[in-house]
Amino acid sequence: MNAISCIPETIAKVGVTCVDVDADEWPPLERFGPPPLQRFPIDALPEPLRGWVSSESEATQTPPDMATLLALTATSVVLAKKVLVEPWAGYREPVNIYSATLLDPANRKSAVFADAKRPIELIEQELHDAALQSVAERQSERRQDQLRLNKLEKKTADEKDPEKRVAASEEASTLAKKLATTPEPVMPTLVVEDTTTEKLALLMHENGERLAVLSAEGGIFAAMGGRYSAKGGADDFEMYLKAHAGDSSKVHRISRSPVVLESPALTIGLAIQPEVIRGLAGKSAFRGRGLLGRFIYAYPESWIGKRKIRTVPMPKALELEYQSLIKRLFQIQPRPDGSPNIVRLNDEAANEFEEYCRWIEDELGAGELEMMRDWGGKLAGLTLRIAGLMHCVKHANSDPLSNSIDVETMRNAQHIAKWAIPHAAATFELLSCDIVPECVGDAVHVIRSLTKDSAQIPSTVTRRNIQRHGQSRFNNDATRLDNVLSLLEQANYLRRRSSAEKGGKVTYDVSPRFRAESSNVPIASLSPLSPDSGISRQERSTFKI
Repeated sequence: MNAISCIPETIAKVGVTCVDVDADEWPPLERFGPPPLQRFPIDALPEPLRGWVSSESEATQTPPDMATLLALTATSVVLAKKVLVEPWAGYREPVNIYSATLLDPANRKSAVFADAKRPIELIEQELHDAALQSVAERQSERRQDQLRLNKLEKKTADEKDPEKRVAASEEASTLAKKLATTPEPVMPTLVVEDTTTEKLALLMHENGERLAVLSAEGGIFAAMGGRYSAKGGADDFEMYLKAHAGDSSKVHRISRSPVVLESPALTIGLAIQPEVIRGLAGKSAFRGRGLLGRFIYAYPESWIGKRKIRTVPMPKALELEYQSLIKRLFQIQPRPDGSPNIVRLNDEAANEFEEYCRWIEDELGAGELEMMRDWGGKLAGLTLRIAGLMHCVKHANSDPLSNSIDVETMRNAQHIAKWAIPHAAATFELLSCDIVPECVGDAVHVIRSLTKDSAQIPSTVTRRNIQRHGQSRFNNDATRLDNVLSLLEQANYLRRRSSAEKGGKVTYDVSPRFRAESSNVPIASLSPLSPDSGISRQERSTFKI
């Protein structure tokens, strides 16, 4: 048996003894936080999105996953309700998407968010400038009509002459019908951040049933959860479910007529902290009713601690090219009757997509999608939506509506969708994680303290030594120290010795696996569903995420 030995100089530095322990006696290490997931496959993106994402990631020193999802969301904002993807007769999918990138604070989410939605803000400003005078005139006309109506109604009530009363009543009735059937003039809106469900429905009604919620915060989940609900905090996301699929919706309003939407198309793009998702753990309806299953997630590894200090900013030409792309896509118009354009798959792409759907069905039955069927059941549709968006980007300089989606675009969309599977799994694990986030942070701190300034990890460590290296955390909180030591034992990093050392020191053996793998320590979640958990598929089937 091979044992891993310690270097005496290293032991002296950390103040522990060294005892060889056979690695075969120790189970695999479990993980804290999200597992290390594959970085977004940038090569799957069409130009100029590929170049923009690469440059944005480098300039801001952020994972490309975030820039990608936000850029795809930007294309969704300007194409929603204008394009439907039809792989074969009887099946059509809209192209509006819901996306969420999960990153902890200080990861420059706001900076990337601002850059991604900048073209949309410029378009919205142009729309405002063009509509300003017309809207002001029509609003003035409407106010005048309302004043006339008030006077006519008062005259109808007060007039003693029967003929004059009838004439005033008829004129009031005509004017009331005009006001009721003429939409109230409003400034065009493409994007909101945080709003009530009622206001969201009204804005969609006023803007051709198309709108986007883009936010670097998670307030929209509070709205979905009933923060503004007249039902006293009950979930309020029926609108969000239907606006993703394009189903008709009626939103009732207090003291006013309901807002009726025939085929709404909502886009959502979020860059939020993992804690926002973890905060939904006690609200089963978010998953039970399929809302969280409608999102494409990115849960990338943070670049904090490895970021370059001085980076090359995005070239101005590339920034303008991205803005030009979004504007060209926005200029695509629906059919003359207002219905979306139909973009079809060519035969090769349709066959490829059919095989892909069979693969999804197998995975839903007894594969990696089995434990998250709410999300996996919508994966084929998500893939079509991504394919539709990338097709329009690919042919933005020509005519995307006169071209069919080719097999290359379909394969790239499938590549992106498969990349998203473990990211969705890691996101959903946050809902089932019963470990206090503070304890996970403490565990990571202890792991790093054991490896700091050491070429090799010591074979044993005392409780007192761990407390000394984490004074600000553990000095006045013995329970907190006990909790993190217990967690590290559960994760197979430490094993408490049955008898104390001389002087009553509580001593822990350090896993030889950890010592051997110290150059690549896994920092991901303690979950039975982690790919490297060592639990068989049959055993994993007893868990639900």
